[in-house]
Amino acid sequence: MTRSAVGDLEHQDLLAVFRLKNEAYSVSAVLEIEARTGCEVAQAAVFIALRRLEAKGLLRSRLQEQRDEQRHVRRYFEVTPAGLAMLREMRRVLKSLWQGISADLDNCATRPVARQDGSAQSDVSGSSISMKGPARTTSEPEWAESSTQWPAPRRMTSSVRAIGSTSHANATPSRA
Repeated sequence: MTRSAVGDLEHQDLLAVFRLKNEAYSVSAVLEIEARTGCEVAQAAVFIALRRLEAKGLLRSRLQEQRDEQRHVRRYFEVTPAGLAMLREMRRVLKSLWQGISADLDNCATRPVARQDGSAQSDVSGSSISMKGPARTTSEPEWAESSTQWPAPRRMTSSVRAIGSTSHANATPSRA
């Protein structure tokens, strides 16, 4: 992907705006994303992502006054040619990443998760999964089991200039 890659919500926003054509505004984008993903998203997060995409040149917007009794103004978004190029590139990259693993993923059992008592949880089919080595619970990070000491925290020391003042720009880390 290019250096100006977008995150998941921005990717979803781009797709929603493209799908909605000339009727894309923040509420319609929220409803489209929620309908397609089955996940709730905050309208404010979607609007911020839409404006960020606009700042990157991937979307453009226009203000349009509504012809209803409230006569409020709504900001509509549309995908720019650069946005279309980004969508094509994201599709190409994702298709490449998925190539050859779809069947493997569909035929895989779920990964085992250790229980508090050290036994293994069964997979979806109900068969038990054997665990090699010590069981780890999902609530404890890997480093929690080690008995090693963590290194002492680092502190910043400043280089002294010729006139005796300190400069944080020239600071180097040192061990306490």
